[in-house]
Parts: sequence; C-alpha cells; structure tokens
Amino acid sequence: MTRTFFIIFSVLLYCNSFSQLNESVIDKNGILYVSNTVVVKLKSKPDKILLKSSLFPGKINSVLSDLNVYSAKMMFPSTFNENSGLNKIVAINYAENKDPLEVSSELIKLDEVDWAEPKYIYKTDAFTPNDPLYSTQVNLAKIKAAEAWEISRGDTNIIIAIIDSGVDWDHPDLSANIWINPDEIPANGIDDDNNGYADDYRGWDFGGLNGTPDNDPMEDSAYHGTHVAGIASAVSNNSFGIASIGFNSKLMAVKAVRDDLRGSDNSPLILYGYEGIQYAADKGAKIINCSWGGEGNSLLGQEVIDYAISKGALVVAAAGNDNVSAPAYPASYNGVLSVAWTDNNDRKSFFSNYGPNIDVTAPGSSVYSTWMNNTYAQLSGTSMSSPLAAGLAALVAARFPGYSPLQIGEQIRVTADDVSD
Repeated sequence: MTRTFFIIFSVLLYCNSFSQLNESVIDKNGILYVSNTVVVKLKSKPDKILLKSSLFPGKINSVLSDLNVYSAKMMFPSTFNENSGLNKIVAINYAENKDPLEVSSELIKLDEVDWAEPKYIYKTDAFTPNDPLYSTQVNLAKIKAAEAWEISRGDTNIIIAIIDSGVDWDHPDLSANIWINPDEIPANGIDDDNNGYADDYRGWDFGGLNGTPDNDPMEDSAYHGTHVAGIASAVSNNSFGIASIGFNSKLMAVKAVRDDLRGSDNSPLILYGYEGIQYAADKGAKIINCSWGGEGNSLLGQEVIDYAISKGALVVAAAGNDNVSAPAYPASYNGVLSVAWTDNNDRKSFFSNYGPNIDVTAPGSSVYSTWMNNTYAQLSGTSMSSPLAAGLAALVAARFPGYSPLQIGEQIRVTADDVSD
C-alpha cells in the first residue's frame, strides 16, 4: 500500500491520558452521538503501527490537522475475518470543539475514505409502568412457551449474547446458564484465545465506569441487562425463581455502556453496541440480542450486522418505544429480526414503534424477570419483547441446526400469529 506520511501529526498527538476528557453526548433532533469522535472506513487496511503514531495516508491529515487528535485506533483490531472490511474502520478522537458531523462531511470527500460518520449511540428501550404487579410471566403463556418446550428445551451449545448494560452473572437464576469462554484461563492476565481481550472468561465490559474496558460484564448499577438476560434464558425447571423461553440456552454477557455517560433521564447509553456485536459473533454467539436503538442510521452498524450474519449469528433487536413508524436502528438494518411490543391481549402497546420495518411482535407488558442482587423486577417495553424473541430463536436454532441466521428469523416470522387487526 502506497502511503504519504505527514510528520506534523506526531506533534499534534496528545497523550492517551487526555482521552475521553472532552467527550459528551450530542443530541441533534433525537439522534445521539459522541462529541469529539469520528468513525472512518478507509479504502485500504491501515497499519496498526501507522495508527499508533497517528499518521494517515493522503489528504486525511489536511482535514484532521487542526483538530488536536489524541487517539486514533482500529475499532475491530481482533476481527478474525480479514476480508470482512471491519479491519479498515478507524475511530478518531480529537480535542477541538468541532461537530463530528462537520468533520465527517469533510472526510467523506477524500479519495482515501470509503465513509465517515459520528460514533452514534443509542438508548436502552425499557419502559417502567406505574401499574402494580398483577401477575408474573403472562408473556410465556401468551406465546405458548410450554408447548414449545415439548418440542425443544434449547441446547447448551446455543449461545444468546446479551449486548446491554451488563448482567448479574452470579444471580442464582442465571449463573448456571452463563456462558464461560472455553478458550480462556481465568485471572492469569493473558489473552489465551488471542482475540484481543485478556481474561474474558465470562464475556467483556467495553465501557467500565469511565470508558476503560475490563473483563467483568457485571452491571455497575441495576437498570436493564440482567432483566433482559432473564427473559431470554433464565435457568428453568430448577425449583427456583422464574422460567424462560430459552430454557437451557447459554447467555453471553457483553456490557456496552459506561457509567459516566448517561442520558438526560440518567439511563445508561449504549456506546459500544457494535463492538459488542462483533465480539459476540467472533466468540460463537448464535443469537445476539440488542434491547436498544435509536435514529442513527449508521453505515458502521450495517457492516457489523453483515459481519455477524457471515459468522452465523442472528441479530434480534427492539423496535423502540416512541410510538412512531419511522425506522430505528439496529432493528431496521437489513438482516435484523426487529421486534415490536404487544400487550397481553395482542394489542400494540401505545408506546411501541410500528410500521413496515417491524418483523414480529412479542409480549412486553409488565414482564417479571431477574434483577440485580439476586432479586426480581417487573418492566415493560420493546426491550422485554426482543429477548423473548431471541430466546425463541435459540430454540429454533437448536431444533434446526442447519438453518442460517436469516432462516431462523424467517421461521419465527412466518409461523407467528397474525395480529395485525
């Protein structure tokens, strides 16, 4: 690869300790993205050493030279498939107060750049009603889970990845179903499976408390992920707690939030959702649940979805709780099974998104599931509908092991009851 190097960049390079100091959440007409960050796909695969010294080919330097860039790195350095295109994607962090949309619009004009965009972030799609608990797990009865279990109770070889705010992996109603990385020796400080994540024995935490990743995907505070995990595959038939549609399916915990960047309602924000999807696909997840979304239609997002499908994983995503027909992402990307929210009478929830981008609906009202610190709670939303469909997808995958990801999704769609009236 022919490269033109610009020494000025090493002068502009800030030390890593500066990273994330200027980051905040930008809300532009409901579309959320991180300040001071752009994501760029180069035409040619970058050199890791090149990125460490922040020297870019061609005219990219002319756009970035006034931004005080302090970090530039491959987003997916551990991608196993070298032909996927993900290894050409670079995240660039800078200190100057310039809108990433403006920076992206300048970069996309360059011959060396395939595409450029902000780093979009998404809201978790949970909705907590004020109504008191009136029953538990009506959702399972509504989808005839007991009848499904007569055919399949899942398979411990089928992994459902929960890309979310973390999972209380030692919850007594989850722990026996938590995926353990068979290629990693715990607590030895070594990346035994050479996937770029040392000691990822129970999954990975991409955000930590302040953007520093670690190997413990436990929820930092109770909000969302543990509840979602229990709906998908809490331990069943164990004389304790709740049952789940996924029954024997394994749960891969992937934490995609960081504690110091939150929404206006103090809810956690999904900053590392696509990194999480790629991680899960590479580690063998057959089903990947995303109970989050937003309006940011990202080229990065579609490429990561395509990559997950190529690795044999079906992505299932919440359609959103805004009562609109406009597409939300990742639910509306090609190849994703998008799930809307119906109540226990098969009616659309007032809050649920709807329209031609929806593939299926699932019960999501007053769902009782696992919660932090070995407890249980009741939540509503498309966040609860999505893991119900994801757990069902795990049963389909166990029953039809030769099915592709899209065949699994289509099996669910074409056999669902028509409740469009």
